[in-house]
Amino acid sequence: FLYVKDLIANGYIGDLLSCTVTQHQGGLVNTRDSGRSWMADSSMGVNPLTVGFAHLVDWLTQVIGPFTQISGHISTQVPVWKEIDTGNEITVTSPDTIMVTGRLQGGAVASITVASAPYHGSGMRLELHGTTGTIIATSEANSHIGPVEVFGCQKNEPLANLEIPTTFRLCLLYTSDAAD
Repeated sequence: FLYVKDLIANGYIGDLLSCTVTQHQGGLVNTRDSGRSWMADSSMGVNPLTVGFAHLVDWLTQVIGPFTQISGHISTQVPVWKEIDTGNEITVTSPDTIMVTGRLQGGAVASITVASAPYHGSGMRLELHGTTGTIIATSEANSHIGPVEVFGCQKNEPLANLEIPTTFRLCLLYTSDAAD
């Protein structure tokens, strides 16, 4: 995403007009084992709003800038989970679907959807459309953390894979003497 931020800063898409990002995490829809049932309770503080959505908005605003206007909807689409190991039904108060729209500081509009209700998630997709180009970043992983591919085009060019330069790849180097 630092590469995407750099592309925008260097005028790859011109002025940003719109941003759409979706993150559909696959889940078990309405089943969990009893060791994870606590996640159904919104008072526990760990749910797609406080974790997945919060992380996504954090990196997104680092790339495209802050929101100046915002509205949204938060819902629990799957209100009951069944514990697969005990058969107990658990009432769910944690949100599983978050949808937000707004205007960014530079005037562009943005739309964000984060959901953990789908049985099969489709991963993360970011689309940035500007006055002279488009950038699309995707990850098949259940979040923005997995391997990301970046595609782009300018003016009348076809959409193409943009190889992420090594200067934007973070690596953990391990040597046998690292413990010393």
